[in-house]
Amino acid sequence: MKLTPVFALILCASSTLAAQKAYVYASTGKPVIESATGIPDKAHYGSSLAYDEILITGAEGTASLMLEGTRIKAEKESVLAFLFSGTGTDPHPAFVPAAGIISFSFPGTDSTPVAVIACGNRIRASCAAFTVYTAIDGSALVSVTEGFVDMVRETGTESVRVSAGESAELNYDTAEGTAAVRIRHPDEPAFDFNAWNDQKTDSFTDDPLAVLEKAGSLAKTQDDLYAQLGEPYAQSTDAWKQAADEYRTALASGDEETISDVRTKKLFPAQDKRLRILNEMRFHGRMALIVRRFTLERLLAQTPAATGP
Repeated sequence: MKLTPVFALILCASSTLAAQKAYVYASTGKPVIESATGIPDKAHYGSSLAYDEILITGAEGTASLMLEGTRIKAEKESVLAFLFSGTGTDPHPAFVPAAGIISFSFPGTDSTPVAVIACGNRIRASCAAFTVYTAIDGSALVSVTEGFVDMVRETGTESVRVSAGESAELNYDTAEGTAAVRIRHPDEPAFDFNAWNDQKTDSFTDDPLAVLEKAGSLAKTQDDLYAQLGEPYAQSTDAWKQAADEYRTALASGDEETISDVRTKKLFPAQDKRLRILNEMRFHGRMALIVRRFTLERLLAQTPAATGP
C-alpha cells in the first residue's frame, strides 16, 4: 500500500508510542502479560510490559519489573495495567494497580515521569518507595516507606501528601466518583491486607448493591471524562483535515518554503493536538474497562449462585 506524504507523517509521529516498556527481571509461578488484544503470554525474564498491556500474576505468581530505573514488584493475585495518554513525543505513562499488592520504587531519575493511579487518585512520586494495596472492591491503601508521594484526584487539583512512615486509605466517594483520602493515624493497628480485604468482602456480602454502586461510580467517572472529550476531538479533527488539505496544496505547488511553513506551523500542531485528545479518550476508555473487569467482575464472582428449592 502506497502512503500519501500526509499519512506517512502521521505514522512516524505515532510510532514512538511503543518505545517505553517495563521489563521483567524476575518472576515466580506463572504470571502472564496480556496484550491489548487480550492474548496472554507467560511473563518471564526479559518479557516486556508495554502500553495498554496488563500483568496478571495469578494465585501463586509474582513478577518484578524495571522501567528506566523504577522498580515494580507485583505479589501473588495482583493485576497491574500500563497505560498512557499524551503523545509519542510527550507521553504521560501511568501504572494502574487493579488488584493485590504492588510495590514501587522511584529513584527520581526517570526521563519521563510515570504516575500511579489508584482508586481515582493520580500518585506522583520521585525518590520514593511505596506500596499500593488494592482491595476486592477497588478501594486502595497507599503505604509510603521512603520519601513522599503527592496524590491528586483525577477530577480535581487539590493534592494530599503522604510521607515516609504514613499510609493513606482511598475510599469511594460516590458523589464524585473518585476516592476520599484518609491518612491513617500512627496509633492505629498495623495494617493487615488480608483482614482488610476480607472486611471489604464481608461488606459486599452484607449489601452487594451498595458496594457495586460505589465501585461502579469509578467506571462512570471514566465514562464521563471520555464523553467530555467528544466535542474537542471532533473540532481537532476538523482542524487537522483543514491543515492536511493546505499541506497537500503546498506539496502540489512545489515551493519548499511554503511546504515547510505549513508543515511546522499548521499540520504538525493540528496533528499533535488531535492525537493528544484521542489518546486521552483511549486512556479513559481503558480505565473504565479495567474497573469493570477487575473490580466489578471480581465482586460479582463473590455473589452466591441462586439455587432452587
